[in-house]
This record gives sequence, structure tokens and C-alpha cells, in this order.
Amino acid sequence: MKQRLILVLCLLFSLNAGYLSASAKPIVIKVFELPDPRHTDAYSKANLAVVAAFREKYPEIELQAFSGIKIEGMDLDSGPLLAIAGGVAPDILYVNFRQSDTYIQNNLLYPLDEFIRHESDEAMDLRVEKPVWQVIRRKKKGDQQERVWALPYETLVRVLMYRKDLFKKVGLNPNVPPRDWDEFLDYAKRLTDPASGTYGTVFGDRATSCL
Repeated sequence: MKQRLILVLCLLFSLNAGYLSASAKPIVIKVFELPDPRHTDAYSKANLAVVAAFREKYPEIELQAFSGIKIEGMDLDSGPLLAIAGGVAPDILYVNFRQSDTYIQNNLLYPLDEFIRHESDEAMDLRVEKPVWQVIRRKKKGDQQERVWALPYETLVRVLMYRKDLFKKVGLNPNVPPRDWDEFLDYAKRLTDPASGTYGTVFGDRATSCL
């Protein structure tokens, strides 16, 4: 499961609706990125719908995409840190869970406890899977209290797909997929036939006989 972590806009502003609506000028909030309306894939359309719903609910808030320091191929890991170091960090940013502790221990995130305590337990259970809490709620060095530093932006669920016809061809039961990594490796080896261009498994866009 891959978890992507981001500070959630709706929680940041739900407590300040009265103040924001009374403001004469739009409140400009810089986010790490906004979906490109030129993209027509389902993922982009879903993100565009979320942004549209947010803008409809909070018309006094103007969302702007971050346009500061970026390095090709390093956006997810180093981009935010470079932006912070350069003093041009967005207000809402994406934090990869692998680097979340770096942000927390260096005091780069604002805790969200004061916002999410107003959310119902049902809403939080729906948004945050139990295994994720150990990543987003932790102690900063020197603190005695655990705090919530981020919320998941999305949850990616991986599935294993396999071809039953190839299982039958090498004598494997087509109704019994591998149950652990050892079986996965064994099946991959048995299914691999480079001469015919058949490989036991594929990770990403590269075929691999076995790892």
C-alpha cells in the first residue's frame, strides 16, 4: 500500500468560515499542485471535481498552484524541501510518507490536532486507514505528546493479476495464485520462458523473469 500524505484544505478552513466570508479580498492559498484541466483521464477528472467542489464551497478562497523550485524527477521527495529551503514553500504541500519524519523532526509541519478534533470519529475512520495512523501521528523529539502532522491524500491498493492459461501451460493450478513471496518467486521462475518472450512477472513497465 502506498500512501501519499497531504495537509487537507477543507479541515484548514472549516473552522474559519466566518472570518473568511467577511474578508473583502480573496484569500490566496498556494498548494503544491493543481490538476491540469487539459488531462482527460479518470484520475485527473476526479481531482478536478474535488477542486471544483472546494471552490464552490469556499468561493472566497483562491487556490494557486506552486511554481517555485522544482527539479525534474525529484518533485515528490526533494521538491518540497527545496522550496522550504528557498523560502518559497506553498501553504499546502505534499509529503511523501517515507520522508514525513524528516519534516516532523525539523519542525516543518504544523500539527492538525486543533482542526481534526472537530471531525467525527466516523469521518476520520472513513478517511484514515488504521495502519496509516502510525505514520501521521507521532511524537516530535523532545515532545511528550503525539500529534497529527498530516492526512492521507489518497490510498493506492495493489492487486495481483495473472493469466490462468499460462498457469495451465506450466502445470500450475490456475485457481491457486501464489500465497506468499516464496511462492511468487517460484511461480515466476516456472512461468519464465525468454525464448518465447514470456516472463514470470512484471513490475512497472519492465518485464523481469525473477528478482
